[in-house]
Amino acid sequence: MKKYLTRSEYCLGIRCPGLLWSHRNHPDSLSAFSEHTLAWTHNKKARELYTADIKDCIFISDDDIDKAALETEKAINDGKLSISNAAFVSGSLSCRCDLLKRRSDGTYALYVIKAAAHVRQSICHDASYQVFVLATCKIRVSRVFFVKLNTCFEKGKSNEKERFILENISSRVASLVSGVEGRARSMLKAASGEAMPKSPIHNGCFNPSDCENKHICFASLPEDNVFTMSGVSHETKFKLYRKGKYSFEDMLKEGALEPLRKKQVEMYLNDSPPETDKASLKKFLSELWYPMCFLDFETMQLPFPPYDGLHPFEPCAFQFSLHTQKKEGGKVSHYSCIAKPGEDPRRTVAKALIKHIPDNACIIAYNMQLEKMMLLSLADTFPDLADRLRDMASRLYDMMRPFEKRWYYDGKMKGSCSLKSVLHALYPDDESLDYHSLSRVHNGQEATTVYAFLTESPESYPEKDTILRALEDYCALDTYAMIKLLQKLREAID
Repeated sequence: MKKYLTRSEYCLGIRCPGLLWSHRNHPDSLSAFSEHTLAWTHNKKARELYTADIKDCIFISDDDIDKAALETEKAINDGKLSISNAAFVSGSLSCRCDLLKRRSDGTYALYVIKAAAHVRQSICHDASYQVFVLATCKIRVSRVFFVKLNTCFEKGKSNEKERFILENISSRVASLVSGVEGRARSMLKAASGEAMPKSPIHNGCFNPSDCENKHICFASLPEDNVFTMSGVSHETKFKLYRKGKYSFEDMLKEGALEPLRKKQVEMYLNDSPPETDKASLKKFLSELWYPMCFLDFETMQLPFPPYDGLHPFEPCAFQFSLHTQKKEGGKVSHYSCIAKPGEDPRRTVAKALIKHIPDNACIIAYNMQLEKMMLLSLADTFPDLADRLRDMASRLYDMMRPFEKRWYYDGKMKGSCSLKSVLHALYPDDESLDYHSLSRVHNGQEATTVYAFLTESPESYPEKDTILRALEDYCALDTYAMIKLLQKLREAID
Protein backbone atom coordinates (compact mmCIF):
# COMPACT_ATOMS: atom_id res chain seq x y z
CA MET A 1 0.00 0.00 0.00
CA LYS A 2 1.34 3.42 -0.96
CA LYS A 3 2.43 5.61 1.93
CA TYR A 4 1.00 9.12 1.72
CA LEU A 5 1.85 12.21 3.73
CA THR A 6 -1.21 12.83 5.92
CA ARG A 7 -2.45 16.08 7.43
CA SER A 8 -1.42 14.99 10.95
CA GLU A 9 2.06 14.14 9.67
CA TYR A 10 2.25 17.50 7.93
CA CYS A 11 1.49 19.21 11.25
CA LEU A 12 4.20 17.16 12.96
CA GLY A 13 6.61 18.13 10.19
CA ILE A 14 5.77 21.81 10.70
CA ARG A 15 6.80 21.42 14.32
CA CYS A 16 9.90 19.30 13.64
CA PRO A 17 11.05 16.99 10.80
CA GLY A 18 12.58 14.67 13.38
CA LEU A 19 9.25 14.30 15.14
CA LEU A 20 7.59 13.40 11.83
CA TRP A 21 10.32 10.84 11.14
CA SER A 22 9.86 9.19 14.56
CA HIS A 23 6.08 8.96 14.25
CA ARG A 24 6.30 7.46 10.77
CA ASN A 25 9.23 5.07 11.26
CA HIS A 26 8.90 4.10 14.93
CA PRO A 27 5.21 4.38 15.86
CA ASP A 28 5.58 1.55 18.41
CA SER A 29 7.88 3.76 20.48
CA LEU A 30 4.99 6.08 21.32
CA SER A 31 3.33 5.69 24.69
CA ALA A 32 -0.24 4.43 24.67
CA PHE A 33 -0.91 7.26 27.13
CA SER A 34 0.81 10.04 25.17
CA GLU A 35 -0.65 13.55 24.92
CA HIS A 36 -0.64 13.08 21.13
CA THR A 37 -2.86 9.99 21.39
CA LEU A 38 -5.21 11.67 23.86
CA ALA A 39 -5.53 14.74 21.61
CA TRP A 40 -6.36 12.51 18.63
CA THR A 41 -9.09 10.79 20.66
CA HIS A 42 -10.59 14.10 21.76
CA ASN A 43 -10.49 15.59 18.25
CA LYS A 44 -12.30 12.54 16.88
CA LYS A 45 -15.00 12.98 19.50
CA ALA A 46 -15.31 16.69 18.64
CA ARG A 47 -15.89 15.85 14.99
CA GLU A 48 -18.51 13.24 15.85
CA LEU A 49 -20.41 15.58 18.18
CA TYR A 50 -20.38 18.54 15.80
CA THR A 51 -21.45 16.62 12.70
CA ALA A 52 -24.06 14.45 14.43
CA ASP A 53 -26.85 17.02 14.07
CA ILE A 54 -26.04 18.20 10.53
CA LYS A 55 -28.94 17.23 8.31
CA ASP A 56 -28.11 14.71 5.55
CA CYS A 57 -24.40 14.76 6.40
CA ILE A 58 -22.69 11.74 4.86
CA PHE A 59 -19.78 10.12 6.70
CA ILE A 60 -16.95 8.50 4.70
CA SER A 61 -16.20 5.46 6.81
CA ASP A 62 -13.64 3.41 4.88
CA ASP A 63 -10.22 3.43 6.59
CA ASP A 64 -8.46 2.67 3.29
CA ILE A 65 -7.59 6.14 2.00
CA ASP A 66 -7.77 5.18 -1.69
CA LYS A 67 -11.18 3.54 -1.33
CA ALA A 68 -12.37 6.44 0.82
CA ALA A 69 -11.23 8.90 -1.84
CA LEU A 70 -13.37 7.10 -4.43
CA GLU A 71 -16.32 7.11 -2.02
CA THR A 72 -15.81 10.86 -1.48
CA GLU A 73 -15.67 11.51 -5.23
CA LYS A 74 -18.98 9.69 -5.67
CA ALA A 75 -20.58 11.71 -2.86
CA ILE A 76 -19.47 14.95 -4.50
CA ASN A 77 -20.71 13.86 -7.92
CA ASP A 78 -24.02 12.84 -6.35
CA GLY A 79 -24.41 16.40 -5.09
CA LYS A 80 -24.07 15.72 -1.35
CA LEU A 81 -24.00 19.05 0.47
CA SER A 82 -22.23 17.98 3.69
CA ILE A 83 -19.49 15.35 3.89
CA SER A 84 -17.65 14.33 7.07
CA ASN A 85 -14.27 12.56 7.02
CA ALA A 86 -13.99 13.22 3.27
CA ALA A 87 -10.84 11.71 1.74
CA PHE A 88 -8.61 13.13 -0.97
CA VAL A 89 -5.40 11.85 -2.60
CA SER A 90 -3.03 13.89 -4.74
CA GLY A 91 0.30 12.35 -5.74
CA SER A 92 2.09 11.57 -2.48
CA LEU A 93 -0.30 13.64 -0.37
CA SER A 94 -3.57 12.69 1.28
CA CYS A 95 -5.99 14.18 3.75
CA ARG A 96 -9.22 13.46 5.57
CA CYS A 97 -11.37 16.55 6.13
CA ASP A 98 -13.42 16.88 9.30
CA LEU A 99 -16.30 18.51 7.41
CA LEU A 100 -16.91 19.92 3.92
CA LYS A 101 -20.02 21.90 3.03
CA ARG A 102 -20.93 22.82 -0.53
CA ARG A 103 -21.80 26.49 -1.00
CA SER A 104 -24.36 27.94 -3.41
CA ASP A 105 -21.64 29.14 -5.80
CA GLY A 106 -20.18 25.63 -6.17
CA THR A 107 -17.21 26.26 -3.88
CA TYR A 108 -16.78 24.58 -0.50
CA ALA A 109 -16.46 25.63 3.11
CA LEU A 110 -13.88 23.65 5.08
CA TYR A 111 -14.50 23.10 8.79
CA VAL A 112 -11.51 22.20 10.96
CA ILE A 113 -12.92 20.66 14.14
CA LYS A 114 -10.71 20.40 17.22
CA ALA A 115 -11.16 19.75 20.93
CA ALA A 116 -9.58 23.14 21.59
CA ALA A 117 -10.73 26.57 22.71
CA HIS A 118 -8.28 28.81 20.86
CA VAL A 119 -6.82 29.11 17.36
CA ARG A 120 -3.14 28.18 17.20
CA GLN A 121 -0.85 28.62 14.22
CA SER A 122 -0.61 24.83 13.96
CA ILE A 123 -4.37 24.72 13.23
CA CYS A 124 -3.94 27.23 10.40
CA HIS A 125 -1.12 25.10 8.95
CA ASP A 126 -3.39 22.05 9.23
CA ALA A 127 -6.13 23.84 7.28
CA SER A 128 -3.71 25.22 4.66
CA TYR A 129 -2.52 21.68 3.89
CA GLN A 130 -6.11 20.54 3.36
CA VAL A 131 -6.91 23.52 1.14
CA PHE A 132 -3.84 22.78 -1.01
CA VAL A 133 -4.64 19.06 -1.41
CA LEU A 134 -8.27 19.82 -2.25
CA ALA A 135 -7.20 22.43 -4.83
CA THR A 136 -5.07 19.83 -6.62
CA CYS A 137 -8.20 17.64 -6.70
CA LYS A 138 -10.18 20.48 -8.34
CA ILE A 139 -12.10 21.28 -5.16
CA ARG A 140 -12.06 25.01 -4.47
CA VAL A 141 -12.32 26.06 -0.82
CA SER A 142 -13.59 29.63 -0.44
CA ARG A 143 -14.15 29.65 3.35
CA VAL A 144 -12.33 28.03 6.24
CA PHE A 145 -13.90 27.83 9.68
CA PHE A 146 -12.34 26.68 12.91
CA VAL A 147 -14.86 24.83 15.06
CA LYS A 148 -13.75 25.37 18.65
CA LEU A 149 -15.11 24.56 22.07
CA ASN A 150 -17.17 27.13 23.94
CA THR A 151 -15.61 27.42 27.41
CA CYS A 152 -18.88 28.94 28.71
CA PHE A 153 -20.68 25.66 27.99
CA GLU A 154 -21.77 24.00 31.23
CA LYS A 155 -22.43 20.29 31.35
CA GLY A 156 -25.99 19.54 32.42
CA LYS A 157 -27.18 23.13 32.07
CA SER A 158 -26.24 24.52 28.65
CA ASN A 159 -27.97 23.51 25.44
CA GLU A 160 -25.88 21.03 23.43
CA LYS A 161 -26.00 23.42 20.47
CA GLU A 162 -23.95 25.87 22.56
CA ARG A 163 -21.02 23.45 22.85
CA PHE A 164 -19.14 24.77 19.79
CA ILE A 165 -18.29 28.20 18.35
CA LEU A 166 -17.31 28.98 14.74
CA GLU A 167 -14.38 31.25 13.92
CA ASN A 168 -13.59 32.32 10.36
CA ILE A 169 -9.86 31.77 9.75
CA SER A 170 -9.94 32.03 5.95
CA SER A 171 -7.44 34.89 5.64
CA ARG A 172 -4.92 33.36 8.04
CA VAL A 173 -5.06 30.06 6.18
CA ALA A 174 -4.82 31.66 2.72
CA SER A 175 -1.46 33.23 3.60
CA LEU A 176 0.03 29.78 4.26
CA VAL A 177 -1.26 27.80 1.28
CA SER A 178 1.44 28.84 -1.18
CA GLY A 179 4.15 27.32 1.00
CA VAL A 180 2.51 23.91 1.41
CA GLU A 181 3.97 22.28 -1.69
CA GLY A 182 7.58 23.05 -0.81
CA ARG A 183 7.14 22.12 2.84
CA ALA A 184 5.45 18.83 1.97
CA ARG A 185 8.23 17.94 -0.47
CA SER A 186 10.87 18.52 2.23
CA MET A 187 8.87 16.51 4.75
CA LEU A 188 8.53 13.51 2.45
CA LYS A 189 12.26 13.53 1.89
CA ALA A 190 12.98 13.76 5.62
CA ALA A 191 10.44 11.06 6.53
CA SER A 192 11.90 8.58 4.04
CA GLY A 193 15.46 8.88 5.32
CA GLU A 194 17.23 6.01 7.07
CA ALA A 195 17.99 8.11 10.13
CA MET A 196 16.14 10.81 12.00
CA PRO A 197 17.01 14.16 10.42
CA LYS A 198 19.00 16.50 12.62
CA SER A 199 17.32 19.79 13.33
CA PRO A 200 18.59 22.77 15.32
CA ILE A 201 16.87 23.34 18.62
CA HIS A 202 13.90 25.67 18.10
CA ASN A 203 10.71 26.85 19.76
CA GLY A 204 8.87 23.68 18.74
CA CYS A 205 11.06 21.71 21.15
CA PHE A 206 9.12 23.34 24.01
CA ASN A 207 5.80 24.41 22.50
CA PRO A 208 3.02 23.44 23.13
CA SER A 209 4.87 21.07 25.50
CA ASP A 210 8.25 19.39 25.61
CA CYS A 211 8.81 17.32 22.46
CA GLU A 212 9.07 13.57 22.99
CA ASN A 213 12.35 13.62 21.01
CA LYS A 214 13.87 16.28 23.23
CA HIS A 215 16.22 13.84 24.95
CA ILE A 216 17.66 12.88 21.55
CA CYS A 217 18.08 16.38 20.14
CA PHE A 218 19.57 17.77 23.36
CA ALA A 219 22.02 14.89 23.86
CA SER A 220 24.90 16.84 22.30
CA LEU A 221 24.51 19.75 24.74
CA PRO A 222 26.18 19.86 28.16
CA GLU A 223 24.00 18.52 30.98
CA ASP A 224 23.89 22.06 32.34
CA ASN A 225 23.09 24.13 29.27
CA VAL A 226 21.43 27.45 28.49
CA PHE A 227 18.01 25.79 28.29
CA THR A 228 18.16 24.35 31.82
CA MET A 229 18.48 27.70 33.60
CA SER A 230 15.07 29.02 34.64
CA GLY A 231 14.15 32.68 34.63
CA VAL A 232 16.11 33.48 31.46
CA SER A 233 14.01 34.43 28.44
CA HIS A 234 13.81 32.06 25.47
CA GLU A 235 15.02 34.94 23.31
CA THR A 236 18.26 35.14 25.30
CA LYS A 237 18.69 31.37 25.34
CA PHE A 238 18.27 31.07 21.57
CA LYS A 239 20.64 33.97 20.90
CA LEU A 240 23.34 32.17 22.87
CA TYR A 241 22.53 28.81 21.27
CA ARG A 242 22.76 30.21 17.73
CA LYS A 243 26.18 31.64 18.57
CA GLY A 244 27.36 28.20 19.71
CA LYS A 245 27.33 29.25 23.37
CA TYR A 246 25.74 26.37 25.23
CA SER A 247 27.17 26.12 28.76
CA PHE A 248 26.60 28.07 31.96
CA GLU A 249 30.17 29.37 31.63
CA ASP A 250 29.28 30.71 28.18
CA MET A 251 26.29 32.51 29.66
CA LEU A 252 28.60 34.38 32.03
CA LYS A 253 31.25 35.17 29.42
CA GLU A 254 28.69 36.58 26.99
CA GLY A 255 27.33 38.96 29.63
CA ALA A 256 23.78 38.20 28.54
CA LEU A 257 22.29 37.86 32.02
CA GLU A 258 20.65 40.35 34.31
CA PRO A 259 22.33 40.64 37.76
CA LEU A 260 20.01 38.21 39.57
CA ARG A 261 20.39 35.45 36.96
CA LYS A 262 24.12 36.05 36.76
CA LYS A 263 24.39 35.51 40.50
CA GLN A 264 22.34 32.32 40.27
CA VAL A 265 24.65 30.92 37.59
CA GLU A 266 27.73 31.89 39.63
CA MET A 267 26.31 30.19 42.73
CA TYR A 268 25.76 27.01 40.76
CA LEU A 269 29.20 26.98 39.14
CA ASN A 270 30.97 27.80 42.40
CA ASP A 271 28.90 25.29 44.37
CA SER A 272 28.14 28.10 46.80
CA PRO A 273 26.30 27.40 50.05
CA PRO A 274 22.61 28.29 50.12
CA GLU A 275 21.62 31.88 50.75
CA THR A 276 19.00 32.44 53.43
CA ASP A 277 16.94 35.31 54.75
CA LYS A 278 16.62 34.01 58.30
CA ALA A 279 14.30 36.74 59.52
CA SER A 280 11.76 36.05 56.76
CA LEU A 281 12.09 32.30 57.20
CA LYS A 282 11.50 32.56 60.95
CA LYS A 283 8.40 34.66 60.37
CA PHE A 284 7.08 32.21 57.78
CA LEU A 285 7.69 29.18 60.01
CA SER A 286 6.21 30.91 63.06
CA GLU A 287 2.89 31.19 61.23
CA LEU A 288 2.60 27.39 60.89
CA TRP A 289 1.14 25.20 63.61
CA TYR A 290 0.29 21.61 64.53
CA PRO A 291 -1.45 19.41 63.65
CA MET A 292 0.04 19.96 60.21
CA CYS A 293 -1.34 18.53 56.97
CA PHE A 294 0.53 18.43 53.65
CA LEU A 295 -1.96 18.36 50.78
CA ASP A 296 -1.62 17.84 47.04
CA PHE A 297 -4.36 17.44 44.41
CA GLU A 298 -4.19 15.86 40.99
CA THR A 299 -6.74 17.13 38.50
CA MET A 300 -8.03 16.37 35.02
CA GLN A 301 -9.03 19.09 32.58
CA LEU A 302 -11.08 17.45 29.87
CA PRO A 303 -12.40 19.23 26.76
CA PHE A 304 -15.70 17.37 27.14
CA PRO A 305 -16.62 17.60 30.83
CA PRO A 306 -18.06 14.27 31.91
CA TYR A 307 -19.92 15.56 34.98
CA ASP A 308 -22.67 18.14 35.52
CA GLY A 309 -21.56 21.61 36.48
CA LEU A 310 -18.18 21.45 34.73
CA HIS A 311 -16.99 23.56 31.78
CA PRO A 312 -14.53 22.49 29.05
CA PHE A 313 -10.99 22.31 30.45
CA GLU A 314 -12.16 23.17 33.97
CA PRO A 315 -9.92 21.38 36.52
CA CYS A 316 -11.63 18.57 38.38
CA ALA A 317 -9.85 16.94 41.32
CA PHE A 318 -9.80 13.15 41.09
CA GLN A 319 -7.12 12.43 43.67
CA PHE A 320 -5.30 13.83 46.67
CA SER A 321 -2.43 12.82 48.92
CA LEU A 322 -2.33 13.84 52.57
CA HIS A 323 0.58 13.52 54.98
CA THR A 324 -0.34 14.47 58.56
CA GLN A 325 1.84 15.19 61.59
CA LYS A 326 0.27 15.94 64.98
CA LYS A 327 3.36 17.49 66.58
CA GLU A 328 6.90 18.47 65.67
CA GLY A 329 9.06 15.36 65.47
CA GLY A 330 5.96 13.19 65.82
CA LYS A 331 4.83 10.29 63.70
CA VAL A 332 3.86 11.10 60.13
CA SER A 333 0.78 9.34 58.77
CA HIS A 334 -0.33 9.18 55.14
CA TYR A 335 -3.74 8.94 53.52
CA SER A 336 -4.37 8.57 49.80
CA CYS A 337 -7.67 9.16 48.03
CA ILE A 338 -8.21 8.36 44.37
CA ALA A 339 -11.68 8.12 42.87
CA LYS A 340 -12.82 5.19 40.76
CA PRO A 341 -12.27 6.04 37.08
CA GLY A 342 -15.48 6.67 35.20
CA GLU A 343 -17.38 7.91 38.26
CA ASP A 344 -17.78 11.54 39.34
CA PRO A 345 -14.86 11.95 41.78
CA ARG A 346 -15.86 15.24 43.36
CA ARG A 347 -18.02 14.15 46.28
CA THR A 348 -15.72 11.23 47.04
CA VAL A 349 -12.79 13.64 47.24
CA ALA A 350 -14.72 16.27 49.23
CA LYS A 351 -15.95 13.81 51.89
CA ALA A 352 -12.50 12.23 52.24
CA LEU A 353 -10.95 15.67 52.81
CA ILE A 354 -13.44 16.44 55.57
CA LYS A 355 -12.90 13.06 57.18
CA HIS A 356 -9.12 13.13 57.23
CA ILE A 357 -8.18 16.81 57.72
CA PRO A 358 -8.66 17.93 61.35
CA ASP A 359 -10.72 21.07 61.94
CA ASN A 360 -7.81 22.90 63.55
CA ALA A 361 -5.02 21.73 61.23
CA CYS A 362 -2.57 23.93 59.38
CA ILE A 363 -2.76 22.87 55.73
CA ILE A 364 0.33 23.21 53.55
CA ALA A 365 0.46 22.92 49.77
CA TYR A 366 3.11 23.72 47.17
CA ASN A 367 2.05 26.53 44.84
CA MET A 368 -1.29 26.45 46.59
CA GLN A 369 -3.46 28.21 43.97
CA LEU A 370 -4.70 24.87 42.61
CA GLU A 371 -5.49 23.45 46.05
CA LYS A 372 -7.38 26.62 47.04
CA MET A 373 -9.29 26.68 43.74
CA MET A 374 -10.28 23.01 44.12
CA LEU A 375 -11.46 23.43 47.72
CA LEU A 376 -13.60 26.44 46.81
CA SER A 377 -14.91 24.70 43.69
CA LEU A 378 -15.96 21.68 45.76
CA ALA A 379 -17.60 24.02 48.26
CA ASP A 380 -19.65 25.63 45.46
CA THR A 381 -20.66 22.20 44.15
CA PHE A 382 -21.74 20.74 47.50
CA PRO A 383 -23.51 23.30 49.72
CA ASP A 384 -23.90 20.76 52.53
CA LEU A 385 -20.09 20.49 52.78
CA ALA A 386 -19.30 24.10 51.91
CA ASP A 387 -18.51 25.48 55.38
CA ARG A 388 -15.89 22.82 56.13
CA LEU A 389 -14.27 23.10 52.70
CA ARG A 390 -14.10 26.91 52.74
CA ASP A 391 -12.61 26.77 56.22
CA MET A 392 -9.87 24.47 54.85
CA ALA A 393 -9.16 26.98 52.08
CA SER A 394 -8.70 29.70 54.72
CA ARG A 395 -6.07 27.58 56.50
CA LEU A 396 -3.85 27.00 53.47
CA TYR A 397 -0.17 27.99 53.50
CA ASP A 398 2.14 27.90 50.50
CA MET A 399 5.39 25.95 50.88
CA MET A 400 6.66 27.45 47.63
CA ARG A 401 6.71 30.97 49.06
CA PRO A 402 10.13 30.84 50.81
CA PHE A 403 11.75 29.55 47.62
CA GLU A 404 9.84 31.86 45.30
CA LYS A 405 10.79 34.88 47.45
CA ARG A 406 14.41 33.66 47.66
CA TRP A 407 14.34 33.47 51.44
CA TYR A 408 16.10 30.18 50.76
CA TYR A 409 18.05 29.78 47.56
CA ASP A 410 20.46 27.04 46.56
CA GLY A 411 22.44 27.41 43.32
CA LYS A 412 21.49 23.87 42.34
CA MET A 413 17.90 25.08 41.92
CA LYS A 414 19.11 26.72 38.67
CA GLY A 415 16.75 29.64 39.05
CA SER A 416 13.63 27.51 39.48
CA CYS A 417 11.29 27.32 42.45
CA SER A 418 9.27 24.33 41.17
CA LEU A 419 8.82 21.51 43.66
CA LYS A 420 10.93 19.05 41.67
CA SER A 421 13.77 21.52 41.10
CA VAL A 422 13.92 22.56 44.75
CA LEU A 423 13.69 18.98 46.01
CA HIS A 424 16.47 17.78 43.72
CA ALA A 425 18.68 20.71 44.72
CA LEU A 426 18.22 20.13 48.44
CA TYR A 427 18.32 16.31 48.34
CA PRO A 428 20.40 15.48 45.23
CA ASP A 429 21.46 12.01 46.39
CA ASP A 430 18.26 10.73 48.01
CA GLU A 431 16.82 8.07 45.69
CA SER A 432 13.59 7.94 47.70
CA LEU A 433 12.90 11.52 46.55
CA ASP A 434 13.75 10.91 42.89
CA TYR A 435 10.68 11.21 40.62
CA HIS A 436 12.55 9.38 37.85
CA SER A 437 12.53 6.22 39.97
CA LEU A 438 8.73 6.10 40.00
CA SER A 439 6.82 3.70 37.76
CA ARG A 440 4.66 5.02 34.89
CA VAL A 441 3.80 8.43 36.37
CA HIS A 442 6.59 10.97 36.90
CA ASN A 443 4.92 14.39 36.66
CA GLY A 444 1.58 16.14 36.82
CA GLN A 445 0.96 16.10 33.07
CA GLU A 446 1.42 12.32 32.95
CA ALA A 447 -0.94 11.93 35.90
CA THR A 448 -3.61 14.02 34.17
CA THR A 449 -3.23 12.19 30.86
CA VAL A 450 -3.24 8.68 32.34
CA TYR A 451 -6.33 9.28 34.47
CA ALA A 452 -8.13 10.89 31.52
CA PHE A 453 -7.66 7.68 29.53
CA LEU A 454 -8.95 5.60 32.45
CA THR A 455 -11.94 7.92 32.91
CA GLU A 456 -13.05 7.84 29.29
CA SER A 457 -12.48 4.12 28.70
CA PRO A 458 -11.80 2.24 31.99
CA GLU A 459 -12.69 -1.15 30.48
CA SER A 460 -9.88 -0.79 27.92
CA TYR A 461 -7.10 -1.06 30.52
CA PRO A 462 -6.83 -4.41 32.30
CA GLU A 463 -3.75 -3.05 34.11
CA LYS A 464 -5.91 -0.33 35.68
CA ASP A 465 -5.05 -1.24 39.28
CA THR A 466 -1.32 -1.00 38.54
CA ILE A 467 -1.81 2.41 36.96
CA LEU A 468 -3.84 3.64 39.94
CA ARG A 469 -1.08 2.53 42.33
CA ALA A 470 1.43 4.44 40.22
CA LEU A 471 -0.76 7.55 40.49
CA GLU A 472 -0.93 7.16 44.26
CA ASP A 473 2.85 6.77 44.52
CA TYR A 474 3.42 9.91 42.48
CA CYS A 475 0.99 12.06 44.44
CA ALA A 476 2.33 10.72 47.76
CA LEU A 477 5.85 11.80 46.84
CA ASP A 478 4.60 15.36 46.26
CA THR A 479 3.31 15.65 49.83
CA TYR A 480 6.21 13.78 51.43
CA ALA A 481 8.56 16.13 49.59
CA MET A 482 7.03 19.09 51.42
CA ILE A 483 7.86 17.50 54.77
CA LYS A 484 11.49 17.17 53.68
CA LEU A 485 11.60 20.78 52.48
CA LEU A 486 10.18 21.98 55.80
CA GLN A 487 13.00 20.14 57.56
CA LYS A 488 15.57 22.01 55.47
CA LEU A 489 13.98 25.38 56.21
CA ARG A 490 14.09 24.66 59.93
CA GLU A 491 17.72 23.59 59.72
CA ALA A 492 18.50 26.87 57.96
CA ILE A 493 17.40 28.99 60.92
CA ASP A 494 18.67 26.77 63.75
